[in-house]
Amino acid sequence: MEYVLRQSGDIKYYDGMKNFMVFVKADYMDLGVELREGDTDYSDDDKTIRFIKAQIENSIVLGWKPEDIVIATNFNVEYMGVKTHILDEICDYSQFFHKQYAVLELMQKGVLDTNIFYHDLDAFQLEKFEFPKFDGDWGTCVYPKELGYDGHSCQCGVMYFKPSSVDIFDELVDGMKRKKFGTHDDEVVIRNFVKLNPKYSHRVSVLNTCWNVGMTGFSVRYSTAKKPIYVVHFHPDKQNEWDCMVEGKNDLGVKVVDERLIKILKKYNLQVV
Repeated sequence: MEYVLRQSGDIKYYDGMKNFMVFVKADYMDLGVELREGDTDYSDDDKTIRFIKAQIENSIVLGWKPEDIVIATNFNVEYMGVKTHILDEICDYSQFFHKQYAVLELMQKGVLDTNIFYHDLDAFQLEKFEFPKFDGDWGTCVYPKELGYDGHSCQCGVMYFKPSSVDIFDELVDGMKRKKFGTHDDEVVIRNFVKLNPKYSHRVSVLNTCWNVGMTGFSVRYSTAKKPIYVVHFHPDKQNEWDCMVEGKNDLGVKVVDERLIKILKKYNLQVV
């Protein structure tokens, strides 16, 4: 019998919120999809399962109830009381659009009927938190202007949605299915169709980078982040990213990942070898 870590869940922090992840296995080379620098490519099925299990344990240790951890996939995984939701429909030409397809599908099914903390499999929660307070229906961090960005380039690896955003996803996914946007890059689509679209722009709020500190522009993002850092986005199995986030080999000399998360990463053999 599989051991399940029993925790009551931390109502103060997680009441009215779902912890949501998406990962779809497909032959992206066959689909003609080129990965962007830094994108996740878990062609190793065993590693994918280890990432999923690490995410589940990390979430439960931080007080999430298993029923509030929602993982959408096209394959079965069951671990520590969490069972993946098998998607009815996935995108056939972009690995980056699966998350939007999945949000809409599970909203329509009533699985995602409350506030949503979405994050990629390589974005790890560090601290307990309440759902961020923001105006509108869509909360996102943006890439720093200090690096030449315009303040509208959204980071799609970690996002925060209210259930009232369903109409945005309905039109967004419809456009994706009709290949309206001329790209398979979700960050381009979200910037142009959501963040800069007069129809929706007033419903999007920019969040402080404490809600997603990643590798791109790390020093700026960490320096401008309110503390504590809630979510860190990095590939623990890449030497330069492990060195930056875990060993503190960065311009600021700061170690972002704590010992608790390091133990989980090592338990599932996700560290640099």
